[in-house]
Amino acid sequence: MKKQLITCILISITISSCNNDLIEVNCESLSKTGIKYYLDDSLFNGNCLQYNGVVLKENKLFKNGMHKKTVGYYDTGEIKYRGRMKNDSVHGTYKEFYKSGKLAKKGKFKMGF
Repeated sequence: MKKQLITCILISITISSCNNDLIEVNCESLSKTGIKYYLDDSLFNGNCLQYNGVVLKENKLFKNGMHKKTVGYYDTGEIKYRGRMKNDSVHGTYKEFYKSGKLAKKGKFKMGF
């Protein structure tokens, strides 16, 4: 549980230090046209964070306006699920976890199916 949280933080630090163009915003700041996401009329590059009140619910990674990856969290901060995205649908490996951090489900999707 703590290992996954630390790993997620380290990955975020690594990603942001490797690419200075990545920024972090609240998902409500983004607009969407088709399958592309924009921040202030520019294609969005970075992470958007979605909250349930003050608790982080999801962290979504975008590159060139395209949604690439989502990590969902339990209210207690542990990773609930993570998956890659293509054309705004789950695509590739998808994993769900118990609150303990143990893998609950694993699967592969192709364009959401």
